[in-house]
Amino acid sequence: MSVLPVFKVGHPVIRQVAEDLTPDELRSDATQRLIDDMTETMRSRDGVGIAAPQVGVSKRIAVLEYRQNLRYPGHADIPLMVVLNARVMELGEETVDAWEGCLSVDNLRGVVTRSTKVVVDALDREGQPQPLAADGFLAVILQHEIDHLDGKVFLDRMKDLSTLTQLEEWYAYWDGRRPVDPAAKDPIGTSGIDHVGLVARDLEASRAWFVDLFGMREHSRSSNFVCLRVNEQYVFLLDEEATRAREGPNPRTALAHLALRVTREEFDRALETLAAKGIAIDEGPRQRGAGRSIYFKDPSGNQIELHHP
Repeated sequence: MSVLPVFKVGHPVIRQVAEDLTPDELRSDATQRLIDDMTETMRSRDGVGIAAPQVGVSKRIAVLEYRQNLRYPGHADIPLMVVLNARVMELGEETVDAWEGCLSVDNLRGVVTRSTKVVVDALDREGQPQPLAADGFLAVILQHEIDHLDGKVFLDRMKDLSTLTQLEEWYAYWDGRRPVDPAAKDPIGTSGIDHVGLVARDLEASRAWFVDLFGMREHSRSSNFVCLRVNEQYVFLLDEEATRAREGPNPRTALAHLALRVTREEFDRALETLAAKGIAIDEGPRQRGAGRSIYFKDPSGNQIELHHP
């Protein structure tokens, strides 16, 4: 599998209505390889979905998957889904306002209104009918990706552009919150989450450890958290005492496991640093063409997974 370049808004392919796959195209090695490469590309960017126009192919292909990550915290896992020739057949009346970003719209987030339920007509990667009735976060992802197939991006769905925010300002000022009443009904289940991250027994020592090991830079901080960045990935370190004492409508959510995707060079540099520090590592199972993973503990006992494709 290969990581493909992601085409950005402004490129004509992003605004084209994608074409259906013919039966012959669907069964072709080229299409099946494209699906695998799109999956690897999505995972390498910590995305939850990607559509073929985003990699320069104007065909109705999308892949979706959600595994707990710091870009979109607080949802149940969604196994890998491949949807071909997908079209929205029905939208539920109930809606939710939620933050969205996009791999084709760099460094921006905004609040988008989406239906909480959707019915989709699609095929799976073998060409078999795959009718989908989805709700919650999966319904939102499906609407976002099918928009791409119809030549739209999340910016087109924003009712109020005052929430359009650069990603750095979003982390610094919005702090992961949405400008809605925290007590309002939230069928997706993410209202009121301030931070999701690793609890640190010693905040400054943990910050120095991550900076030294991964070459991270400090992005933002307060008295009881530090946000670090490597590539396009953000890591929140949460002060242990402040997190335990947190009460009210905006609790902090602690992770015990953090997965980071890095380049081969960054991976090798981290291996050297781990060896120099005498930190024990466990090697993940190797599969041909699937890259390499290692597992180890941070100073606070959290498990860290480091992976390069």
